Amino acid sequence: MNFKTVPLLALLAVPGLAQERWQAGMSLNTQIGQTVEYQSNASQFLRFDRKDSCSPSLLAGYRAWDFGKSDLSFTGEYQFPKEFDLETITIHTPRNVDGRNTTWFRSESWAPGVQLTFHHAVEWGFNLQYRLTRLQTEGYRTTHNRPWLGFHVGRTFRTDSRVKPFLALRSSVALTRTQAPEQSALLATDPSVSDNANRQLMRSLDGRLESSLQLGVRF
Repeated sequence: MNFKTVPLLALLAVPGLAQERWQAGMSLNTQIGQTVEYQSNASQFLRFDRKDSCSPSLLAGYRAWDFGKSDLSFTGEYQFPKEFDLETITIHTPRNVDGRNTTWFRSESWAPGVQLTFHHAVEWGFNLQYRLTRLQTEGYRTTHNRPWLGFHVGRTFRTDSRVKPFLALRSSVALTRTQAPEQSALLATDPSVSDNANRQLMRSLDGRLESSLQLGVRF
């Protein structure tokens, strides 16, 4: 068992204080790809293109406060390691591809957060997460920790059972971004400079937009 799933399981091990205080489920997250491009001279371009990809995650939450038709929950989410395709492309004007190399780009994250939900015919609300992300590619590792803001809409299906399934859609955006390094730093002969630039490039290629399909139960 991955140690990062332990906090989620620990949440589920504590008895609920009232009906439907707890929720647990899974999410399928689709991150929009990122592109960084450099112009080497008047006719040559270097492009780093991190592709779109889907990654599963575990969800858990505890409803801490009720406000009539709304409530505030503490949440936790663990995104399993996922590899994205990362292409390095050399282009000459008029956009003729001279070279193309594909490698891997791995992302993994743990995200504590809070969630505000309004309960009407359709449930909707907002969530704020602080994602602690590990990034890895060939030869380099780094971290990228930042806040994310999400909007969700969904429905809890009422049943005679205490356990009630729910379905939700979520759109999220990173509230901060990392600028791409200068190309001169990437090509520097000093290893400390080039290594730091490559790690900065990894953070700049980390996703900024995400859509999610969430399935789970409340009890």
